Amino acid sequence: MLKFINHIFIISFMVVLISCSSSKDESEKPGIEVKSYSVDCWLNLMPGAPGKFFMNGEMKIKNLTEDDINKIEFNRVTVYSNKEVVYTFTPFTETENGGYNLSLKSASEKSFRFGTKRGLKMDERLISNDKIDMSVEMMYDGKKFVYDIKDIKVERAY
Repeated sequence: MLKFINHIFIISFMVVLISCSSSKDESEKPGIEVKSYSVDCWLNLMPGAPGKFFMNGEMKIKNLTEDDINKIEFNRVTVYSNKEVVYTFTPFTETENGGYNLSLKSASEKSFRFGTKRGLKMDERLISNDKIDMSVEMMYDGKKFVYDIKDIKVERAY
């Protein structure tokens, strides 16, 4: 009888552990999803001025929650070349039509634009590398969401 009670206790304990871990996973699901994106990057290497790096991107984001999101902000973009951080900057953020209504209704999608405000001083590490990676950090209603983009081609303007 004691063995039987021990088995019941162990099985009950395992069930509690399993149910706690699955509820934790459920609560950590992000409330937004990137449905599509496009990113253009280029180096302005025209004579007469120092070289600059420019980036413009657009992301279509879906609200996965039952609540409206008051504001989605693109807080930080980190650019990597050969796995080294080359730039970290705060991008401009606007909607696809140039507006500044950064809210997102429940279960809806909206396109957001983001990018460098005026260009960044060119880093010499980009001269020898025509592909970069990027990490885009967003905040929505006090929650952080990071989206990584790999193998972005860097164009050159001479």
